[in-house]
Amino acid sequence: MNKLLAAEKKFLQKLCPTLRGYHLLLLGDQRPLSWLPKNRLHNFTLAPTHGSALSHYETLPLRNNSIDVVFMAYELEYCEEPLLALQELHRCLLSQGKLFIFFTHAWHPFNLLKKSLSFLKVKHLLELADFEYKKSYFLHFGSVIVIEAQKNTLGMTPLLKPKWEEKLILEKQWQPTTRKIHD
Repeated sequence: MNKLLAAEKKFLQKLCPTLRGYHLLLLGDQRPLSWLPKNRLHNFTLAPTHGSALSHYETLPLRNNSIDVVFMAYELEYCEEPLLALQELHRCLLSQGKLFIFFTHAWHPFNLLKKSLSFLKVKHLLELADFEYKKSYFLHFGSVIVIEAQKNTLGMTPLLKPKWEEKLILEKQWQPTTRKIHD
């Protein structure tokens, strides 16, 4: 277990300085917030616990398009509805937002007795949830896989100017006058 944590720390120390954005969400209680190295993002965590306001990953108490980066560490295996959880993360992520999913590989000899997912199943779930698969990283002799995915939906750009902007522009224009200029 200590070697796995060391491999995760090494991976995160390389990855975190390259992350861009403002909000980083660590989803789940498998790893504490101190697991992430210091970075310039505002880090916070959400975990479904008994008696908490957040009881399932399928209904996150976050606004649409409000998170830049999400780390889901070893939680997808325990979701009742993993596709709904990924669709909810898609809703919360900004356009070009990154999702990193840590999970134990189902076919590795270390994980034969644990509940785990296959790489292809996670990749298929990401595709169904409208994420674009970017990269995968294998940690600790391939017993842990980290999949990097990205939300690639375009933000909306209004085509018409709001009416209040047009009113401000008209008020700032020069108005004609009836006064005569004296020489």
